[in-house]
Amino acid sequence: SDLRLATLPRSITAPLAIEVANMLGADGRLAVALVVLTGILGANFGALLLTSLGITNPTARGLAMGSAAHGLGTAAIVNEGEAFTFSAIAMALTATWTTVLVSIKALRDGLVKVALG
Repeated sequence: SDLRLATLPRSITAPLAIEVANMLGADGRLAVALVVLTGILGANFGALLLTSLGITNPTARGLAMGSAAHGLGTAAIVNEGEAFTFSAIAMALTATWTTVLVSIKALRDGLVKVALG
């Protein structure tokens, strides 16, 4: 069950993932390991996957990379100009809203219930 809960904050930055994991009752260290793994995978394969799917719109590319692969994914598309800008915005908003929404007890309890089955 701890693994399932620790995967939930994997697409936000590590410092916030620790706090979100703690709020969910998960191991913060495991959550950070999953954040790093997510970032590495996203940075190495995200842009390639988007290209192979025919996604060339810079807004879509940036939103996808920033919201899924956080800082490492954003850094991976630094040379894509407009996509990089949207990626940075998506990264910040994903981290902020994840933390805010998990802070609300009713939403957190529902999320834990869904995650644990």
